[in-house]
Amino acid sequence: MRFPCRFARARGLSSAIFVLLFLALLSAPPGLGAEERKAPGVTTVVVSSAEDGAPLKGVVVTLGGRYATTRADGSAFFDGVPAGEYRLVVEHPEYNALRGRVNLPEGARKPTQVKLERVLWCRLAGRVLLEESDSAAAGAHVSLPDGRRPGRSTNSST
Repeated sequence: MRFPCRFARARGLSSAIFVLLFLALLSAPPGLGAEERKAPGVTTVVVSSAEDGAPLKGVVVTLGGRYATTRADGSAFFDGVPAGEYRLVVEHPEYNALRGRVNLPEGARKPTQVKLERVLWCRLAGRVLLEESDSAAAGAHVSLPDGRRPGRSTNSST
């Protein structure tokens, strides 16, 4: 005994609707219903000396969580960084570090120019004397106003 199968006819109809919807999506213009996105652009940071404008080689540049070191022309490149605001840190042992934020637009970007000032080194010499007797204070430690201690100290009681 055979039973009529209405399900097969309904299944055939739903398959036809699916194919029509699929073809309609294929023929729709690109980006329909979706926000247009631009690929992340290359970000260049160019570091030079504030004193004479010379490019600085070997400077460590941190952009967000990414690191690069400047080349001989003072440039560091970051590829594929999405648009947004990032923390920028530029450091070299012979120059004062620069810390700040940079806002990167979508698409093509202009290089970020950074000028670093040279660290001023000086030699500090002297004796620590006790106020009441003007004699040398044995074991005294000297610190700078920002809390740092000089790299090498000698302490004599003469």
